[in-house]
Amino acid sequence: MQKQQSGFTLIELMIVVAIIGILASVSIPMYRDYIVRTKVATAMATVSNIKTAIALTNNEGIAVPAIAAGAAKAEWQKIGMRNEPKFSSEVKSAAIAAGGEITIALGDDVFAGITGNSITLTPDFAGSVTTWTSKFVPAATLDADTVTLVKQYLTRNANGGS
Repeated sequence: MQKQQSGFTLIELMIVVAIIGILASVSIPMYRDYIVRTKVATAMATVSNIKTAIALTNNEGIAVPAIAAGAAKAEWQKIGMRNEPKFSSEVKSAAIAAGGEITIALGDDVFAGITGNSITLTPDFAGSVTTWTSKFVPAATLDADTVTLVKQYLTRNANGGS
């Protein structure tokens, strides 16, 4: 009498490992891209209250003053904010140039420890609704694919951009 086979053959196990490897090689980069987009979206949402305050200040006929990163509560009150803004970990700081341009210094964890990345939001007060143009300023060491991903996200989700 012949003994029944139990378990898997080496070929079957190798096929399963190959399939898992193929799936991982596709899903890991996609997951990384989703994480980057989510962190950039969080950074943009964190400064939305500043954008609103600048638009309201301009609508009231008041010139938007320059506010340095880390400014005191009294400086932020000039544009109608009650307190200095609180940022998520994705935003290191935000500064406003005279006229309303916001420069957002992104946190170190947005791009896995690559520092020196920022987003600039420039208001356009010409129409009846304030629109914003975004510009991503990457660090020199940030890879080209990530730069393209962030620029594409900003173009699609932040009223234009480059």
